[in-house]
Amino acid sequence: KSPKLSTYHFETTACIVGCNNPAFENWIHNNCVNISCGELFLEGFGSLKLIIDNTEYYKIPYFEKKRISAAYSRSEFEEFIKDSINQGYYVAFNNVDDFYVENKTWYGRRHFLHDGLIVGYDKEKYYIAAYDSVWVHRVFETSQKAFFEGVDAAPELEKYSNLTSLKVIDETINLNIY
Repeated sequence: KSPKLSTYHFETTACIVGCNNPAFENWIHNNCVNISCGELFLEGFGSLKLIIDNTEYYKIPYFEKKRISAAYSRSEFEEFIKDSINQGYYVAFNNVDDFYVENKTWYGRRHFLHDGLIVGYDKEKYYIAAYDSVWVHRVFETSQKAFFEGVDAAPELEKYSNLTSLKVIDETINLNIY
């Protein structure tokens, strides 16, 4: 599904996962959307400010989460991705070098540790939701080989890649307008 809002990868990740619970939109409205105004607005000038904040997936209590670091073996990393997807989870990743990940924003142009969301896989490819090479957020494919080249490059940039499996908890979330 397409996310309800799309700004940065880490926000879009939460919104894609959250789309699987119709009540998640209530959580966004209750916890992430702030509307404010200044004195001038009260005097008839200016406009309301809409601020969307706190949408990072690790801050959302309505997700079941499991995490693994690339400090584990590659085979454990691969198994984690496939097992998570097979069990109905999405897999968020961070600290993967875009330079090596086909179709990603900085593919072949710049070393940049970045994040995204694995939404599926087949024998040779991962299907990733992220900004692509022309800065459009969409689902695209990249080879598993290219993805792991990006994972393997992270320690050279003094980081380790991490994976977090995410699944929305089936819970009713009521809208709170106060």
